[in-house]
Amino acid sequence: MSENPLTEISNGILLFVPPSARIAGWRRSGNVIILNNSDALYIIDSGGPSVRNQLVMSVNNLLSNNGRPVHCIQTHGHIDHMAGARELQKNFNAEIWASEEAIPFVESQAPLEIEMERESLIVAFRELFTAPSWFVKAAIWVALGRTHPISSVKLLDKSSNIKETGFHPVELPGHHQGHIGFYNEDESILIIGDLIDPRHKMKPILTAPSSDFVGMKSSLEKVIQIAPEILLPGHGEPIIGEEAVHSAILKAQETMEVSQNKVIEVLESKPSSLPELSNLLVRMGLGPGDVFRRMFIHSILRYLVRIGKVSKQQSSRRKTIFSI
Repeated sequence: MSENPLTEISNGILLFVPPSARIAGWRRSGNVIILNNSDALYIIDSGGPSVRNQLVMSVNNLLSNNGRPVHCIQTHGHIDHMAGARELQKNFNAEIWASEEAIPFVESQAPLEIEMERESLIVAFRELFTAPSWFVKAAIWVALGRTHPISSVKLLDKSSNIKETGFHPVELPGHHQGHIGFYNEDESILIIGDLIDPRHKMKPILTAPSSDFVGMKSSLEKVIQIAPEILLPGHGEPIIGEEAVHSAILKAQETMEVSQNKVIEVLESKPSSLPELSNLLVRMGLGPGDVFRRMFIHSILRYLVRIGKVSKQQSSRRKTIFSI
C-alpha cells in the first residue's frame, strides 16, 4: 500500500509531500499546501516535476467528483514549486494565480537575462563543470521552467481571491521577484514559501541570482511581528509552536548578520581570489553547493554595495560572477 502523501496540519489545511519529493538532490520538489474548502480546492504551490502525477491523483481523490473548482496560487516562479500547475490546468481546468511581479516567471516568459543576472549563473556553472555555454544554457532553460510553460496566469486579488479560506496574502520579498506568503490569523498559520530552509539550519534562501538581501531582512522582521504559531515552509518540515517559530527566525537573522560581517572581513583583507569567499561559506556551513554559496554571497555583496559598506570594485574582483 502506498504511503499517504497528505498530512493534515489543521482543519482542512493539508501538506502534500509524496515519497518522490523526499529524494535527496537539487531536484527535490517544493512543498504543496492544499486548502480543502467546501466551495473550492485551493492549492498553494504545485511542486516539482517529480510529483506532478501524484498531485493530480491526490487532488482527484479530494474532489470526489463533486465538481468543486480548483485554484492554484504560486508563491513564486521557480520550477520546484510550479511544475504541477500545467497538470492542474489540463486535468481540472484550474485557474493559476500569482502576484503581478511573479507572473512572468510563473509563465516562464521572463527574459532569461533577468533571472540570470547578466549570465552570472552560466559563468558559475561553466566554472564548476567546465561545460560549454550551449549545454549550460540548456540546463538552465530546464531549471527555470521553460519545459513546463504555464499559460493564462491571473493576477492574485489580494482582497478577495482566497479570503474564503481564512488566509490572506503577505508580501515576503527576498527570495525571488514577487515572492509572497499567506497568513491565517484564526489558525495562526503562516505559509512562507522559500523564505527559510529548515533542512539547512534555518538558512534564509538567498540562492537565486535575483535574491534580495534587503527584502529578506524585512521579510524576517515581518514574520517576527506576525508571530505565528505554525510556519509552513516551501521545503522541509513544518515549524510548530510560537517559541520554535521565533527561534527559527532569529536563527535566520543571525545567519544573515554573521555572513554579512564575514564577507566584509574577507573583502577588507583583500583575498587573492573569489573562491576564498566560497570557502568561507563552506566553513560556515551555508549553502548545499558551490553554485548556491556563490549566489548567496552575490546577494550579500549587492546589499553591501547598496548601503555603502563596500565598493563596486571590491565586490567585482576579477569581473567574475559578482558583477553588480
